[in-house]
Amino acid sequence: PALSKVAAPAGVTANAGIPIGPDGVAGKAIPAGVVVVDLYTDFMCPVCGAFEQQNGADLDALSKAGTATIVYHPVSILDGLSNGTNYSTRAAQAAAVVADQDPAHYLAFDEALFANQPKENTSGLTNGQIEQIAQGVGVPSSVTATFADGKFVNWVAAATEDASKNGVSGTPTVKINGKVFGGNWQTAGELKAAIAAAGGSASGAASSTPSASSTPSPSAS
Repeated sequence: PALSKVAAPAGVTANAGIPIGPDGVAGKAIPAGVVVVDLYTDFMCPVCGAFEQQNGADLDALSKAGTATIVYHPVSILDGLSNGTNYSTRAAQAAAVVADQDPAHYLAFDEALFANQPKENTSGLTNGQIEQIAQGVGVPSSVTATFADGKFVNWVAAATEDASKNGVSGTPTVKINGKVFGGNWQTAGELKAAIAAAGGSASGAASSTPSASSTPSPSAS
């Protein structure tokens, strides 16, 4: 489906991202002049879980400082690795509902999904478990009860399609001001330094290498 033809969560960007404001609330307008960091992740992707552990605190700090706006892109390229349950789509869809209905808890929910991440080639978490994780970070049950409605399933599919058309071949993929970060995010501080460099220079030399993510996870068919 085309992005323009599907229902989208409130406050998402034109490229199907969920921007986080300095106050930690999703869906805020991106201020002019800040570095924009687009982060493409799949909730089934173990490498994305490792990325979150390595860089999550740095990204949160940059966001809170107003140095950069982090734009989250939950995509579903690994649906084929959850025994037919489409876990990637179900988790991303739930995240989209939280962004839409309870934006103050989006970031905590995103982090909790990675903290409770199922292994590839399992059935993933059940819908009930996803709801419990959301409630555990403060999302009201009136919101989690709507996860099963699948309101944003088509949006997740369209966002995933749009990402692949725009050079996202695996997850995690990080773009700094629209250019794929080609450095090694596994080295402590390297991604943070590249984001800072992009803010300090028009060229953003540290982030201009248009190569794929250093350790892309296997794409599912």
